[in-house]
Amino acid sequence: MAVINKDVRGSRSRGEARIAAICAGGLFLFLSAVALAGADRPPPPRFGGLVVAFGVISGVAYRRLRKRLSHRRLTSADQAFGAACEGWVAGLGLALFALVAGRGEPGVMPSLHARLIGFGVMGALGACAALVLWWIAAGLQRRLPP
Repeated sequence: MAVINKDVRGSRSRGEARIAAICAGGLFLFLSAVALAGADRPPPPRFGGLVVAFGVISGVAYRRLRKRLSHRRLTSADQAFGAACEGWVAGLGLALFALVAGRGEPGVMPSLHARLIGFGVMGALGACAALVLWWIAAGLQRRLPP
């Protein structure tokens, strides 16, 4: 019968949570800073809703990073591909949300071709962002003690 050292397993879990929190917090700060840099001065009243959306995105990233960091038995290529696929789906979800809830220029109606390009760009950006976030988290996991 194998004896499991609960302290080691618990410290690994805390280490994964700490790395995921660092990455998700950095994501939140980065998204907020980019949005604030592009916003009018003072930011519009609906800017608070955007910050809440960034908080939700960061929370989802935290949960996914914790799960991915705890399943490191898969190869790095499998993990990176999975992260890219999840990011692609997240980018498409954000594009769909922008399509449904967006209040752009009232007189401008984008063509179907332009919308498809927008979905492709958002999917690609989501995949790239997820890969960068995963590589940062994996690098931190290798360098930080549990």
